[in-house]
Amino acid sequence: MRTRAAAVTLLLGVAAATACTPAPEPAPSPTGATAAPAPTPPPRSTETPGEPAPRVLTEADTGSTVTLAPGDRTQLRLTARHRWEGPAVTGDAVELVPVLFETDPGYAAWDLHAVRTGRAVVTATARPEGHRVTLTVVVRVR
Repeated sequence: MRTRAAAVTLLLGVAAATACTPAPEPAPSPTGATAAPAPTPPPRSTETPGEPAPRVLTEADTGSTVTLAPGDRTQLRLTARHRWEGPAVTGDAVELVPVLFETDPGYAAWDLHAVRTGRAVVTATARPEGHRVTLTVVVRVR
């Protein structure tokens, strides 16, 4: 019985010592530099692959050409200082979906969905001033 108790005590001591021993240092390379530990992989995203963070387009972007991949989304925001006619889309590469707000944020917004490869032009005109916003959207595979 005494031998068994001594063996259990020895095993527990070895286990405790092993758990408290720090990990060994990386071995130096032939040039004397220490190898860096392997990087930890980034956490996995729960977002759908290929869905980028939202990008906002405004009146300041008028005359611009933007490029999206099929399935990408962005948002068009036009100031509430004007009454807008449109926006209208020429071409079938994108779809505009109005964003409805419970509280007025000070702008009107449309989600712009890239639905297929191609080119589309988005146009909106402020009334009665006639100020025009025109954006060209190119949808292509990256």
